[in-house]
This record gives sequence, C-alpha cells and structure tokens, in this order.
Amino acid sequence: RLRPADAGLRGATPATMESTGNNLASAVDKLSSGRAFSMSAEERVAWTARKVELTKAAPELRGLSDTAIAEKIADRQWVANRIEALKTEYADWAKAAGERFRAEQAGKLNERANNPPVLSGAERTMRKTMNSEASRRMELAQRTKQTEMQAQIDALESMSEQLSTPRS
Repeated sequence: RLRPADAGLRGATPATMESTGNNLASAVDKLSSGRAFSMSAEERVAWTARKVELTKAAPELRGLSDTAIAEKIADRQWVANRIEALKTEYADWAKAAGERFRAEQAGKLNERANNPPVLSGAERTMRKTMNSEASRRMELAQRTKQTEMQAQIDALESMSEQLSTPRS
C-alpha cells in the first residue's frame, strides 16, 4: 500500500524540503530591519557563511558590521560596480596568465633552437607529454579562476536582490 511521503516519513514534509534557504532569507530580513540580535543559531550560521563569500568578492567589506554590509549590498549601483571590477580583474588575470604561458613556451622553443638536443623517441614523447600537461594545467587554472569569479558574482547578485526588495 502506498502512502504519501509526508504522511509516513518524519522530516520529509514539503515544508521541510522547501526551507533550505529560509535561514539566510530570514537572517537578511532581520539584519535589514535592525533586529540582528534576534537571529537564531541557524540564521547566524547562514549569514556568516554568506558573509565569508561576500568578503572574498569584495575585500573592502572585511571589518564592517553586519548591518553595514547589508546596507552596502543593498546598493545596486555599488554591486554593479563591484561585479564589473571582478570581471575586469578576471580579464586582466587571464591576459597576464596567457602571456606568461606563451612566454614560457617561447623560451622553451628558443632553448631548443639554441641547443638542439639529440633526443630518443622516448625523450620526444616525454617532452610532448610535458607540453600538453602544461597546457592542461593552464586551462585548469583558468577554469578554476573563472568558476571562483562567477561564484563571487552570484553571491553579490543574490544578496543584492534579497536586500533591495521592499520589506513589509
């Protein structure tokens, strides 16, 4: 005989399943309305975790109080400027990393041209493997940096949306 999950399984109610982000939302509500003292432990943990993400995205938020951070994030223009700065920072990093990689590869080519080695087949295979591994590491570093940047932008945008909506 089949029963609905919320009737026979403790903790599997739809309200429990939907409430995964409620702690952060209620923490944000309490902070923006000046009731930070009334946050529960779960809300405090959710806010602290998000605050860590926000300080990675915007180091100038370090050392500010919770309400000062909430006010800063509620300013859509500041968030838009910070997101633009993050994108520029990533583009500069990617350009510099690409230039370093190309310079490193050019140096290896010049070294080979000036000192033509007599290589065995195994040595040639090893060099090709090392070059492809260097390329793979460079791509991995770029993907990692891009993922981190996108996570920071997402954190800023989501908090900005939560804080800038009118409170009732």
